[in-house]
Amino acid sequence: MRWLIQLPLRIWQTRRTNVSCAVLLSFALIWGAGLAVRFAAGQVPAGPAIVAGQLDLRAHDFRQAGSIDLEGDWQFYWQQLVLPTARLHREANGLTTGGGDTAQYYPVPATWNGRSLGEQQLGGQGYGTYRLRVLLPRKFTGRPPLALRLTSASTSLRVFANQMLVLERGQVADNAAETEPALQPALIPLNEIDDELELTIHVANFEHRRGGLWAAPRLGATEALRGERARGLSTDLFLCGALLIMGCYHLILYLLRPADRSPLYFGVLCLLVILRVIGTGDRWLVQNFPGVPFDVYYRLEYLSFYLSVPAFGLFIWNIFPDEAHRWLMRTIIVAGSVFGALVLFTPLIVFTSTLTAYQLITLGAGLYGLVIGIWAWQRERQRASLFWVFWLLLFGAVVHEILEAYLAFLAP
Repeated sequence: MRWLIQLPLRIWQTRRTNVSCAVLLSFALIWGAGLAVRFAAGQVPAGPAIVAGQLDLRAHDFRQAGSIDLEGDWQFYWQQLVLPTARLHREANGLTTGGGDTAQYYPVPATWNGRSLGEQQLGGQGYGTYRLRVLLPRKFTGRPPLALRLTSASTSLRVFANQMLVLERGQVADNAAETEPALQPALIPLNEIDDELELTIHVANFEHRRGGLWAAPRLGATEALRGERARGLSTDLFLCGALLIMGCYHLILYLLRPADRSPLYFGVLCLLVILRVIGTGDRWLVQNFPGVPFDVYYRLEYLSFYLSVPAFGLFIWNIFPDEAHRWLMRTIIVAGSVFGALVLFTPLIVFTSTLTAYQLITLGAGLYGLVIGIWAWQRERQRASLFWVFWLLLFGAVVHEILEAYLAFLAP
């Protein structure tokens, strides 16, 4: 039994270089494969386009062609919470409410920040109404039961389907005092819908730096959407299980040999990545712990990112001490600590505004990691080659996450 307990330490002591490189490569491959699966699961074939707030799916076969993301120009009422009408009446310049207010068109998915709507310049805080008319195949044609999947909106929303309230997340209001934020993905059955669907979505945000529909609603067969959600959650849990094993293994190594801190830093990094995985994507954390306050949830999400950079910086500094410049590494560590403190001690609207700056720091730190890898390779360090593979995969994943955060692949 004693031999079994000491086995990881013996491996680490006798073949530390090979074990370190193998673990680095395994971490990168698992993380890269998980991101690839998550990205592929989120892709759907291009379907009919939304034109002037209307989508014609009468010829769409939901069984064969699959689900469709409701991306395009929805009609939009800024700073108005418009109730659904019996029909959408068209005019040459847009669609009108019963009160005569004219809607303009706004892309989905997209945030409000920095965009213009006519002569108005939108900000991240405010409220508005999105509306879309969808023409569907009739039920008697063999159309499967349909559902709507919503993953992300900032930060409270209310959804109507043909004048029926089918979902409310948080409390939508026209002022900060009455608005209550919430964040939880939803799958909405549309069993009563026949050949026409009028979607009306109210969104309000006074908490986060970015407002709007971040992700397009997805319309599809109920069973297909449930399968997509199950596969996404399974992928996240697989990633977390693999990272948990690696993280615990390295933390045990540190307890057995505390003089070497690289296993400690790597183990902490694994735990932070786990927190990131379950808090994003299909949001396992929110779905299984709906009682977590909105503010706490976002602090955990940001901390998992902000603290990962200094944790990984300390790991690199430990395995390549001669190549990592002391003051640059200290700068990265101090920056991560300062930004982490902002997450802990400032309001949500303040620390979410620091994300862009920290993403730039992260990109700079990532590029410096590549430089360290070059120097280590030139000096023929034993870990340099596999470190390069590991770092390219991981840094590519980080760049993808940053671009995805800004809707780089979705926003027009």
